[in-house]
Amino acid sequence: MGNEEIYLKESPNVRIPYIEQWEDIVGNAHVRASHLGLKEKIDKIKKGWSVDARYHGLSKMYVKAYIDACGCQKVQKATPLDMQHHTRNIPS
Repeated sequence: MGNEEIYLKESPNVRIPYIEQWEDIVGNAHVRASHLGLKEKIDKIKKGWSVDARYHGLSKMYVKAYIDACGCQKVQKATPLDMQHHTRNIPS
């Protein structure tokens, strides 16, 4: 991978990411933005990167897989009852 940045012809502010950059791009958009969900994360990434496969953009399936691997969306949707078996009973 060189230092050259490639931009969309139709949108000169939108870069086309190298596949080697995908993890950093998605990770920064996800973790630094309080574990956004899929739509919110894609909207955030779209501001500076192509996410359209027709234009060699970052794969939306990759973004979804990243969120699924993180597991944060499952935890955020869990109820206190769901979390009971994940905590230890500590005697007072």
